[in-house]
Amino acid sequence: KLVLTVVGAVVGFGANVALARLLGPDVFGAMAFALVVVGLARTLSTVRSDAYVVYLPDEGEAQRAARTLFGAEVLLAALVGGTLAAGAGPLMAALGRPDLVAVVRGLSVLVILSPLTVLQARFVRNLDFVRGHGPATAGTVVKAATAVRLAAGGLGVWALVWGEVVSVAVVAVLFLALSGRGALP
Repeated sequence: KLVLTVVGAVVGFGANVALARLLGPDVFGAMAFALVVVGLARTLSTVRSDAYVVYLPDEGEAQRAARTLFGAEVLLAALVGGTLAAGAGPLMAALGRPDLVAVVRGLSVLVILSPLTVLQARFVRNLDFVRGHGPATAGTVVKAATAVRLAAGGLGVWALVWGEVVSVAVVAVLFLALSGRGALP
């Protein structure tokens, strides 16, 4: 786990230095603003089933709880993510940043994919930290490569948006692959 953490930190730091030089503070500020809005929506869209599943003492009980909570989180995330995407125009106008409507709509995918964190909880519960943290490190590396390449290509804030979305998608796919058949609760 330590090696994965260090690799993720070094790659993330290096990518942020490169992106800061390529994009400048205005783009980072716009992305930070959009991520705060999306982060609040992600907070509203979770019942934290991942944390609950990790601490249940009985494996059977943990499986049953994971199924129930995962279903609730999928519905809640779809509702909140869809509402965020649909209401981004009025919301961002009210917040004084109508220029970020498309960015917030693009990042709303992060809300919809957030229930897949329950898959990581299974690895943590079983003390399988390499498989539990490997996908996150891979997501950081893919995010860095995607964002830097797109920023160098002149995509501006969209380089950061695509970096986030691709990262979350890669992490989700890797957790599903590592979890095997019947991975979803």
